[in-house]
Amino acid sequence: MSRFLFVVIPERGHLHPYLGPALHLQARGHEVWFFAEAPLDAVLEPLGLRRWPLHPPAPAVRHAGEEFSARARDAAWLRQWVAGVLLDDVERQVLRIEAAITTLRPAALVLDPMVYAGAIAAHRVGLPWAAVSNSLNPVLPAELDSELLRTVAWLAPRRAALFAAHGMAPMFRGCDLLAPGLTVCFSSRALVAEPPAGVQLVGASLPPRPREPASGIDWAARSGRPRVLVSLGSQVYHQPRMFRTIATALADMDVELVASIGELDPAPLGPWPPGAVLRRWLPQLEVLAHTDVMITHGGANSVMEALAYDVPLLVSPICNDQFHQAELVRRTGLGRVLDLHTASPQACREALEALLRPEARARVAGCMPRDGALRCAELLEAWIAGSG
Repeated sequence: MSRFLFVVIPERGHLHPYLGPALHLQARGHEVWFFAEAPLDAVLEPLGLRRWPLHPPAPAVRHAGEEFSARARDAAWLRQWVAGVLLDDVERQVLRIEAAITTLRPAALVLDPMVYAGAIAAHRVGLPWAAVSNSLNPVLPAELDSELLRTVAWLAPRRAALFAAHGMAPMFRGCDLLAPGLTVCFSSRALVAEPPAGVQLVGASLPPRPREPASGIDWAARSGRPRVLVSLGSQVYHQPRMFRTIATALADMDVELVASIGELDPAPLGPWPPGAVLRRWLPQLEVLAHTDVMITHGGANSVMEALAYDVPLLVSPICNDQFHQAELVRRTGLGRVLDLHTASPQACREALEALLRPEARARVAGCMPRDGALRCAELLEAWIAGSG
């Protein structure tokens, strides 16, 4: 059996897709570690997964909440932030990943393809690495345009120079490195069409057991009305204007609302529909199993997970790759796209009414395989066997 070191960005949206493949590898007898320089024990330990370094130097800076949500709408600020995430501190991080490799002696690295330091460290020590993406970067249509892709083009010379200094000239698509041996994307042809050569589509990455504590909601005792889930992710969720629009839109609809609102005070956002469930955080996979429509910011995980549960989407992108998912949902008819920061409650209500029709649910049925985590683990297992 082999030892795998997953190298990830320590943010919930980046971490969650790797939990399923890691658990499947572990169940198949492999040893799994995560390299992440932030305290992730609350997520990893309940699942029996381990993190390196054992004692991270300091808590990670929190890229979430009111200030971050506001700044993310400033294109100039966001461009510099993306540059920092992708390219700042790479050389020092290479040394830290090499130290982890020396201590743990993994057979291979499994990389978040935006952690460029992982590929450089693997190259320097002669270790195989695979790219497992938490976004749609590896399969984006060539003609797609977005502020994020323009930022990546702006960064491309600096990024190329970074790798050239280590004797590397890897392939990229969007923000992501493409691995020479194996690149995995958690999506399906129904959403992204035919993938580029070398990219494996496996479906949504759902873990084999719950990744979060249960909600405690008695679903059997709920109203039986159509249910709308609202979640704007783990970073840019502080959007009072959007929540007010949603609350007003739902006022005259016979639906039940379940919403994750973060630190927002729900009182000034309402009035909310009768029986609304408003929580700081919700276990998304549990709630999706009882959901008819999801209103989302368009994060890749949320889109793939909702489609895996046959839930149509109302996508309101806020920043970065959320616009990529929104555009593909629009093109494929798997949902609607609406800017809830500027749209009227009437427009929101009309979009929801359309998505609650049976034909909308039928359109998404079966479009996203639910066994992507297992298929990813199987690909990693076969790949490392062939790399030996």
